[in-house]
Amino acid sequence: MRKRLQITVSGLVQGIGFRPFVAELAETSGLNGKVRNAGGRVFIEAEGEEEELNVFVQKLSSECPQGGRVDLVEIKEEPGTVLPGFFISESREDSEAVRFLPPDLATCERCEKELFTKGNRRYRHPFISCVSCGPRYSVMKDVPYDRKNLTMDEFALCHECRMEYEAPGDRRRYAQTLCCPECGPQVKAVWADGEAGGEEAIAQTIEVLRSGKLAAVKGIGGFHLVCLPTEKEALLRLRDLKSRDHKPFAVMFYDLEGLKEYAVLSDRETELLTSSVRPIVLLKKKKEFDPEVSKGSGRIGAMLPSHPIQFLLLRDLGPLVMTSANLHDQPILTEEEELLPLLKEGKIDLILTHDRKILSPLDDSIFQVVNAGMEETAMVIRRARGLVPEPVVLKRALDKPSLALGGDLKNTFALGRGKGAYLSQHFGDMAERSVEKVRDRELVRLKRLLSIMDTPETVGDLHPLYYSAQGAGHRIQHHQAHILSVMAEHSLTGPVLGLAFDGTGYGTDQTIWGSEFLILNGASFEKKGSLLPVKLLAGDAGMKEAGHTLTAYLYAAGESLKGEEKVIAAALYNGDAGVYNSSMGRLFDAAAAALSLCCYNSYEGECPVKLEEAAERAALSHPLGLELLEKDGFLYGNGPKLIHELKKLRLEGVPVESLALGFHEAVALFGLSAGEKIAKEAGVKTICLSGGTFLNRILFERLVTGFRDRGFAVYHNIAVPCTDGGLSLGQLYYLTFTGEQTCV
Repeated sequence: MRKRLQITVSGLVQGIGFRPFVAELAETSGLNGKVRNAGGRVFIEAEGEEEELNVFVQKLSSECPQGGRVDLVEIKEEPGTVLPGFFISESREDSEAVRFLPPDLATCERCEKELFTKGNRRYRHPFISCVSCGPRYSVMKDVPYDRKNLTMDEFALCHECRMEYEAPGDRRRYAQTLCCPECGPQVKAVWADGEAGGEEAIAQTIEVLRSGKLAAVKGIGGFHLVCLPTEKEALLRLRDLKSRDHKPFAVMFYDLEGLKEYAVLSDRETELLTSSVRPIVLLKKKKEFDPEVSKGSGRIGAMLPSHPIQFLLLRDLGPLVMTSANLHDQPILTEEEELLPLLKEGKIDLILTHDRKILSPLDDSIFQVVNAGMEETAMVIRRARGLVPEPVVLKRALDKPSLALGGDLKNTFALGRGKGAYLSQHFGDMAERSVEKVRDRELVRLKRLLSIMDTPETVGDLHPLYYSAQGAGHRIQHHQAHILSVMAEHSLTGPVLGLAFDGTGYGTDQTIWGSEFLILNGASFEKKGSLLPVKLLAGDAGMKEAGHTLTAYLYAAGESLKGEEKVIAAALYNGDAGVYNSSMGRLFDAAAAALSLCCYNSYEGECPVKLEEAAERAALSHPLGLELLEKDGFLYGNGPKLIHELKKLRLEGVPVESLALGFHEAVALFGLSAGEKIAKEAGVKTICLSGGTFLNRILFERLVTGFRDRGFAVYHNIAVPCTDGGLSLGQLYYLTFTGEQTCV
């Protein structure tokens, strides 16, 4: 019995060769019909025998091409017949609620094999790609994802590529980034006294790097600064160029075998590393390169190549340090002209560039894997290349187009349309004018790709001085947004108990928060607990000077201070230098300083990272407690007393590692005890964890496991970072709730 079906496929089905996949599937099944793109969905007309149609529909999901994902297949039976044969129709716009824009995809295994196969016409071609791999979002000028809407439209297909593009059964059929050495983009190397193109450009880059020098290499989302991980002089030059004294560098390996020599890999970590995202994954280090790579860290940020140029370099050179070419919290550089001054000043030795334009600057995405009970959970730390701009699908629809402005650090924005929340990549510190310019440009571009023509409703952070929130129509509290980001991901509306453990967030009482226990129900929240507020240095100094933070905690604990410490305490409590602060991040800073592990955050989170790594080295924990105080129905954690005890025990000779682990367990027990008490009194059975402190593996694992053991449902960020990079999602979700925000 023959039937004719109208089939709508929703999901990540753009830029992955889904239309040629459908055509091949229909042709091999003897079906007639056509397939076309429509923004974020694929529409199919298919006519044939009922049995073949059923198999066809099932395979649309089960055999979806690499890099894609089918979320929904809708089927409607139609009368009549279609023309013989099966055709790929021209794309056209559609008004679907959630539009899926394709993220960039790493070079696939088949293209990698061809890249190094002598005799193949794309042998060592730096831009080899197919329907399963290559740049997507970074080169999109408009929707739908067709060549005419990409920066690839500047490169006309040669006769042979055109034949592949149109040939049934060819894996490059309708591959929009298709090209070859004759018709595609070209590479160029520039150095102080010369330049070269083609194979000579690659060879010159390899020679420069092999001689222990520093190069800038253009990839999918921008330039990397590159050197060998064994060359101390190049590494020191790189640190000086990036003003990065202590933060570890990421290392790119050619394959897993080479990586396994330097790091321990779990199954989930392997899965992440080899995915089409090709992120940096933080791994347990097994072997050291030059100490300047990791600066004493027990972990290594490792990644595999995502672009043919990287494969060509790594094949000859082995592992390479690859760090984004962004300076002083500015966006990653994408243009050769931006790097020429560094070349002229001798700060870099070569630029390897190409003439395919990058429309969206994208850093490498970053993940870590943590254990929660028996589960391996992947936590995204930076959401960028390979992930942006895939939307988070909301349970509740927005009434009109909306824009969430994020925070000032790790700034992201989120555009909302219907049930789609589209988060941008990280831009950096909004105090930098260059960051603001790039963000504004990206906002205009994403609005165009989403067909948002109206002025969106806006929401930003409560902090009155945040650059990002200027002109926002709504303002919501920082940690409320953190918890709402978890609720958005998991389609929760409340009531929930949120634990927002973080570094800095402006509170409704004009103090600095960061250790809140919040009951959230829709747009409303009530604060029920936190650490005891301590008067600390305000602003940037307060986040960096862990030694001063320790002094403030000791003073708050009643310890007698002398000399410089007494002067600091007097300045905090008698002048304008101090502000009351209940941040969990600052408690971790004070603990690291009390144990003499780190007294200054030269990069964000350095002190807490050193504290966590010391705890991981401990054979046993020293028993410690974070005293729970109750006042007028509000719970406080006595941080000053815990810090005083830490310092005292260290001076008595208790091993630092044991105290570091004891501190983590004390904080975890505080979170569990206070959380359980507050949740039970409020009749809440759902816990949400968010905030930058939850990048700490020990604390995260103890709380997730502990709350689940106590019978609570526990949720945390998965699709977006738990840091300020996820704030914009929570802010956007706030706008889906009716009524005014209330807070206590």
